[in-house]
Amino acid sequence: MNTEAQKRRHAAYDITDCISNLAQGVLLIGSVAYAPDAVSPASDLDMVGVFDFPKTDFQELYRRLGRTYEPLVAEYAHARRANTVSIVWNVPDFEIGLHLWDTTALEKVSYLRDHNVVFARNDSLRHFRSTAIRETRYNLEGQPKIFEKPFQEVEGGKLVNFYPFWEDESGFYPGIQFNNLLLNPTILYEGSYDVSFELIRFQHNLQEKFRRYGGNRDKQRISLYNALDPKIKAKVPESLRMVLTEVY
Repeated sequence: MNTEAQKRRHAAYDITDCISNLAQGVLLIGSVAYAPDAVSPASDLDMVGVFDFPKTDFQELYRRLGRTYEPLVAEYAHARRANTVSIVWNVPDFEIGLHLWDTTALEKVSYLRDHNVVFARNDSLRHFRSTAIRETRYNLEGQPKIFEKPFQEVEGGKLVNFYPFWEDESGFYPGIQFNNLLLNPTILYEGSYDVSFELIRFQHNLQEKFRRYGGNRDKQRISLYNALDPKIKAKVPESLRMVLTEVY
């Protein structure tokens, strides 16, 4: 692991220590988790914090993170009008994205069904991939397709329907939240809620889907590796590439 990855992991552990007794679980995701040797000075730090939104003290959460409290985030989250929201900030050397998932959000990804709802602030719509209204995804053959996400205008921004994956006649298109659980997430903290079980359930349901979906497919032509964004492909180590090509 290089020094850039180590700096980000240390920051991830510090954040986990700050929020652990408010959270149900904390995951390290992104390149720091799946490709630490490829982490560079330009890499950010991404984490998922799993919470029971209606019971979460968001004001205390923001205080511990040293961020300005956002009442609208708390309002939409407490009512579960949004079950996903992100807090993004910069430290001197890199950007940190703490992605808050309600337990229902994690379960919808692990069950491979339905969609989540992201609260996209007006000032984040152009800058943050998970809150963008349009996005490019790739199917199992690596073919791109642009998707428009349904959304509802609300005070302060939009409630955006966010699909962990999309499946239609042209193929299976994984999304960001799907990849968060696919690409070697690391559990940094686990409370009474069984985050480990949800990760196992995700793997089980993914394998079942691919049994039905592909059978004895041509693994050089159709694979989850092909469905990755090219920027992610460039970082994935060979050992993980083989899993994404041969196992699924």
